Parts: sequence; structure tokens; C-alpha cells
Amino acid sequence: MERASQIGKFSDRDKIWDMVVVGGGATGLGVAVGNARPECKDCWAKLYCSGGCAANAYHATGSITGVYEYGCELFKKRVECAIMIKVAENQELAAQGIEVPIELGGTCNACADGEACE
Repeated sequence: MERASQIGKFSDRDKIWDMVVVGGGATGLGVAVGNARPECKDCWAKLYCSGGCAANAYHATGSITGVYEYGCELFKKRVECAIMIKVAENQELAAQGIEVPIELGGTCNACADGEACE
């Protein structure tokens, strides 16, 4: 699958889609899904959820392209809390004089130290 051509298929917003992309991960398709839904256009979490769960949207709205608002708010709160927990952990380490480098795509501190993630 060629990433650029796949993402390009999402540019026609008037087209009815017969597929759903769940996740997005390394392909970056989550960006396209987040941008395909007008409700997600300005959402700070769209790159994390990729437009949400299509099954939940279907059960809540009757359409796989709908937005399950309760799930959306819950997901955003989870991500917000996870980010704040990581910030608090890093602040504690910084207060102890331990520098914590920020690495995009890097391993967690436990993995870097050879410990298992829990």
C-alpha cells in the first residue's frame, strides 16, 4: 500500500466511503480519518484516536461515520490524563536533578533501562 495514494483518496469529502480505517499507527492514515470528519477538524486529539471507533459510532448514531460523543470525551480525557501523568513524572525527576530527554518515537524509561514495561 502506497501511503500517499491512500491518503489522497480521502480528499473528496462528498464521497461516501465503504471502508473504515481503525487506528492509523505508522501509516499516518489516522490523520486522514481525523480530517475527513468535520467534527474532528479542530480536535487536539484527532491524531491519537483517528476518528474513534466505528462500531461505537454505529451503535450510538446509526452510522459508522457518526461521532460517539461520550466515547470521544472519554478518550480525550484519558489521553489528557496520560500526558499529565508523564509530565508529573518528568517534573519529579527534574526536581531530583535527573534530566529526562524527550525522544519522539523512543523507548520508555523502563525499556531503556532494560526493565520490562508494566
